[in-house]
Amino acid sequence: MRTQTLTSSMAGALLFGGTLGGATAANAGVVTNTLDLATAGAYGNVTKNQTVGGLSNVTTLGGPVGVTWGSATGGNSPVGTETSGFGMQQSGNAGVGGWAGTDGAFLSDVTGASFDWYNAAGGLGGTFRLFMHVYSPTAQGNNDGYLQFDMSSLLPSQVGGQWNSTGNYLTGPAGSAWYSPFNGSNPFGGVNIYQPWAQIQTTLAGWSVARIGIINDTGMTVSINNFSVSSVPAPGAAALFGLAGAFMGRRRRN
Repeated sequence: MRTQTLTSSMAGALLFGGTLGGATAANAGVVTNTLDLATAGAYGNVTKNQTVGGLSNVTTLGGPVGVTWGSATGGNSPVGTETSGFGMQQSGNAGVGGWAGTDGAFLSDVTGASFDWYNAAGGLGGTFRLFMHVYSPTAQGNNDGYLQFDMSSLLPSQVGGQWNSTGNYLTGPAGSAWYSPFNGSNPFGGVNIYQPWAQIQTTLAGWSVARIGIINDTGMTVSINNFSVSSVPAPGAAALFGLAGAFMGRRRRN
């Protein structure tokens, strides 16, 4: 089951100044959704519902290739059908092949991605990666490709034989992430040019994300659990959340 957490950081007088328009990504709460690994998309050497290191219902990714993912919004994505997703808002962008609506969510809404991992041998090579399938609106060139985050750079506590978790895997050093084009041009000017997350968000402003997942191409067996993505809600949803909080506060005071 996908779990969802909403943390409110709504600022000041949202309602009583007369407008709901002030709820933006900067002051909205952050939603964290944990992927249901049992119903996530999978390709290659993937075994679900395993018991590893004392934890049950985890997914094991074996080499040479094991891939698992969830769609950004849940349901269908342009590259296949998944029954589990990260519950992000829909982008509405028309992109490669006319993808729009339920086929993606804004990349700029993503604030973090994390998961727990277990490798009996310890140490992970550069071919263990977190990836995002992203695409641009038609007006920005109809580009389509994959952001890939090198976990060997982002997972410093590589202890074998135990479960490990080190937080947000998007905010690593500049040498941890790159963009690989599939259709169209590369906005970073070349293949495998490493970028920090902040630069990716700037360069790919207005782009959408269709699915988010993990690739294991190391030849080792790696198990994962608690795969989650955090994002900001749509401004309208944030405003309604603030309204509910203000209303409940008034009821408690009365």
